[in-house]
Amino acid sequence: MKNFKHIAVTELSWQEAREKAQLVNPEFTALVDEINPGPECKLYLARYPFGAQFLQSGEFFLPDHDGNLISFIDERVDRAIKESLGYNLNTNPVTMILHNSLEMFITVEDRIIPFSVNKAGDIFGLWRVLDRPNEDKLSHTSVFIWNMTAGARSIFMLPKISESLAHNKLKQGLKISVDKPKDLLDHWKVFKEIAKQPEFSQPWYVEMLFFSKEWFKQMLDSAWIKLRYYFIEKTWHSTEFWRNQFIWNITFSRIQSLRKIKASPYIADIVKHILAIGTGEVLGFRAAIDNSLAPIEGLQQAYIDHYELKYYAPIIMQPSLLLTEKENQSPVYYSLQYPTALELSPKTSGRSSAISDLYDIRALIGKYLQKISDEGLNIEATPLYELSRIIHFDYYHNNVELYAGMKNSEELPIDDSLFAAVMKKFPGREFPKNSAFVKGVISIHC
Repeated sequence: MKNFKHIAVTELSWQEAREKAQLVNPEFTALVDEINPGPECKLYLARYPFGAQFLQSGEFFLPDHDGNLISFIDERVDRAIKESLGYNLNTNPVTMILHNSLEMFITVEDRIIPFSVNKAGDIFGLWRVLDRPNEDKLSHTSVFIWNMTAGARSIFMLPKISESLAHNKLKQGLKISVDKPKDLLDHWKVFKEIAKQPEFSQPWYVEMLFFSKEWFKQMLDSAWIKLRYYFIEKTWHSTEFWRNQFIWNITFSRIQSLRKIKASPYIADIVKHILAIGTGEVLGFRAAIDNSLAPIEGLQQAYIDHYELKYYAPIIMQPSLLLTEKENQSPVYYSLQYPTALELSPKTSGRSSAISDLYDIRALIGKYLQKISDEGLNIEATPLYELSRIIHFDYYHNNVELYAGMKNSEELPIDDSLFAAVMKKFPGREFPKNSAFVKGVISIHC
């Protein structure tokens, strides 16, 4: 075990790290035990506080002893660590999560697109390592688009939390200097500052284990073949949706042609993304009920005690997948007010509103589902075909009087048991039916 002067990272051998790995990933631990790697196969243990963006457009950061971040290429980072962990173009090395969860996301102009949530026991960072067994081979996996945060980046509170006087009370009570949020994307910036304070009621961190390059130099040895297969199998399954994007795109192109659909590109992009959420492969949003992605309970209490949030329950939304194999689970959501579609064409110059866009989305989803269930497309035994049989969509807005088939936002806690469960923790408070997020939101559920 070895510590370093400027960075809060501990160097470990496999035997020193084994117990931590066993707790979160016994299958991986058993495979490594068979190999019994020597001391040259180093691992590095690090902790990051909530909100720490340890990967920024591909640039990797390590924690220092004061909770701040130091760029991996900074001169204060020991040369030995750079040599050991810099095998992935100096970006993030292969990593196992030991405690809590993180979010990987892409920043596109003024949007944040959540890509994945990784939890304790998950191993990530393998794409390029497995694509590139030698230094001369190029990889299609660009490192410079990726961002990662300790905990969720795509996190926000449903009630409005931008009232100036209340936010000033929050700042004074918690001794923070962050500006009030301008929109839902800004909520994370405030949450991060709240969680930093020594007086914050709920300390929170992500703990990770970084693998040195020696682990991958030996992957072609016969003794390591089972572990290599494990890595390949996990990566192969996690990329199935992305490997088949061309089939996905061709299918929707065919439907548009066969049904003579002339939808706006903006609406069509959103609908494709909503259906991808329905396959369980792309993140939507759901109410947070535990602290795995953020110090949820501490943040909720801060807004009750210091912001003095009135009337509404402090419901916090976070990214989540729809687990299509589970019955009676709560829905996940896509909101027109928080656009996370991977591809999103600009809106046309014509007038539109959230409610009219929602109506168009409902109509187009109906046309797509009708054709998807038609065996003429020859897509049976695919998640998209299965979706047409088991996934349901509801459409909510707080002004639905003139639009048939829509639901009022105030019905959400009736239809979603998860909202109801959070509401139960805050008796006497109302559901924030006028939240920006629920003014044009689609519920996706089994």
